[in-house]
Amino acid sequence: MGKVNTQEHAGNTAKLNEHDFEGDTTLLTISDYREVMINDDKVEGGKRKTGLLEFAEFGDSRVQWTTKEMLDAVVAHYGDESNDWNGKVIPVEKFKTGKGEVRTRVVGDAAEWSGIFKQAGVTLVSKYSKVAINPVHNNPVTAPKAKSAKSAKSASRGRGR
Repeated sequence: MGKVNTQEHAGNTAKLNEHDFEGDTTLLTISDYREVMINDDKVEGGKRKTGLLEFAEFGDSRVQWTTKEMLDAVVAHYGDESNDWNGKVIPVEKFKTGKGEVRTRVVGDAAEWSGIFKQAGVTLVSKYSKVAINPVHNNPVTAPKAKSAKSAKSASRGRGR
């Protein structure tokens, strides 16, 4: 994708949802980042750019819409060259909106990442905190394993019955 300018991004709708992983926080591996134009009546011209993260654990079946704060945290750890993010692990958490809805987001406070990674047994190294992953990074004690895309789809199908 190229260099990321976190000043240009916003978004608050997560396609990745609370049913996609157990627990409050999990570690997911970035497999792709792309920018898309979305409709937004609040901005001049009616469209704005937003970023989408895809994760190796879900293939292209789930994306995380990003906010400026989420991108700031990723950039703080991995630099502003999004091509370098593939294969990097990030913490994703569930949170409640002001309306009581449960959503997901990348942990926005970059300072919290090292504590989350330490509890999960992931070691941070290098200039941009590039991670050296232990073999079970997505199944740590305090950051439960993400559900597979297949089990997430079957769980969502069963909810409406």
